[in-house]
Amino acid sequence: MARKAPKRRVAAFDNPWSLSATQCFVLREFTKGMTAKEIAAALGKSPKTIEVHLANCRSAMGGVRGVQMAVMWDRFERQTVIH
Repeated sequence: MARKAPKRRVAAFDNPWSLSATQCFVLREFTKGMTAKEIAAALGKSPKTIEVHLANCRSAMGGVRGVQMAVMWDRFERQTVIH
């Protein structure tokens, strides 16, 4: 039986927290004000899966609360926009 290759973490773009592409998408939508249920519907995943992604984002960002996490992400995205 062939062994599966380990999953490789792919970042949507460089970010200081090394978030995956999915985590970046979830966090971006969360920052826009979407709920876990709404994000789950958009991705075709369960709300619990989205909550896990958000919890992993919080952990990677230093254990900040939801609103603070959204503010940090928004500031990061505003700084990285190419004009």
